[in-house]
Amino acid sequence: MGSIYFTGNGIPAEVNPGNFYLPSGVVAVDPVQGLHWAGLAAEHGSRKAQMSLAYAYQMGWDGLPKDEALSQKYLAQAVDNPVHTIEELRDAMFQIIDIHKVYPKESVAAHQTGVVRVTFMAPDRKVTAYTIDKSSGYPALDQAVKQALAECVFPPRAPSLAGVQRFTVAVNFELPPAQSAPGAATTAGPAH
Repeated sequence: MGSIYFTGNGIPAEVNPGNFYLPSGVVAVDPVQGLHWAGLAAEHGSRKAQMSLAYAYQMGWDGLPKDEALSQKYLAQAVDNPVHTIEELRDAMFQIIDIHKVYPKESVAAHQTGVVRVTFMAPDRKVTAYTIDKSSGYPALDQAVKQALAECVFPPRAPSLAGVQRFTVAVNFELPPAQSAPGAATTAGPAH
């Protein structure tokens, strides 16, 4: 009996049911089913599933116990999986930066939110230089982006992407609804 593992776009078929069951999906959330399907997709090399699982275990989604070892396992799989298109590279970089981003406790306590726009050089798999193009207005949030970039290791690139070395991303710091007190306003950084 044959099995169909991949959809037409090269993504394992299991990733789609996994997305439906995980918190960002379109049907009722069932973390057990989401983890099952996303795990199957991750085993078949889906970077999207690997990154989702890395983030889920890092953050402890929907009562899932935080598990740094499993988070790092799935992150390592995603990082070792080569990228072949500029879209794949962009998506992988954004996800990897996001998973390394740590929201400073003092910023959470002060309800500080904002977006840091940063341009960086990554001629290979690591950031070699960066410039904050637009500050969030909060030094702690800007510093968190610098720290995240220092920790990132990006996937290897296909030879056709060797010349792509400069990237600009917007890193968002937004409090989840559970972190916001009822009636409390969040503080956005000053406009620059």
